[in-house]
Amino acid sequence: MPVTHGEPTITINHDHQFMVSDPNATMVPTGAFGFFARDTRFVSGYSVTINGRIPLLLDASTIDHFSVRHEFTTPELPLAGTRNGAEHDIVLEERSIGFRLDRTIFEGIHEDYDLVSYAPHPVRLILEVAIESDFADISTFGESGSSAAATCRAPGMKRRASCGLPTRTALLSGSSTSVSSEKAPTRSSPTAGCSSSSTSRPSRVGTPASSGCR
Repeated sequence: MPVTHGEPTITINHDHQFMVSDPNATMVPTGAFGFFARDTRFVSGYSVTINGRIPLLLDASTIDHFSVRHEFTTPELPLAGTRNGAEHDIVLEERSIGFRLDRTIFEGIHEDYDLVSYAPHPVRLILEVAIESDFADISTFGESGSSAAATCRAPGMKRRASCGLPTRTALLSGSSTSVSSEKAPTRSSPTAGCSSSSTSRPSRVGTPASSGCR
């Protein structure tokens, strides 16, 4: 008998909360993905970009039942630069930046963003996180994985609860972060030669994200 399997997913949970995402950390509203608490989906869509480009997945694995780590690298990235006082386009080579996303469920979703530069010169990056919320009831999900928007009706739960958002769509943009290296590090040393004026700080979904290189 042939063995069949569905699309790979990452699931973490704690108490009455759980999250289902693609291995690349994204969630799409049309599927049975998202962050759920007390039978309500508070986050239905999630994506992250660096300088407008989707990072390339290297690995994703659960650390515990309530936490997961996603490892990425960057594709070719467009950078703004100047030469002889005039602006011109710079393209950062593929795999020049390492990106780690850690997620933990505990009274909401906690995320850490870490960037490591392998570039031979300082670079400025913009990390953007896009989030959607439809407050769908878990009972609206069928075998097809589709859902209809529903009103949050979890008893005693406010609309802006845990990971919930006051609007259906939000775009979180970390302030542009300078990532510099004193010299080009070797690939075997993932943290060598990387310094930044800011260190990555944890961010809860629904609050401005901040990122850095450490």
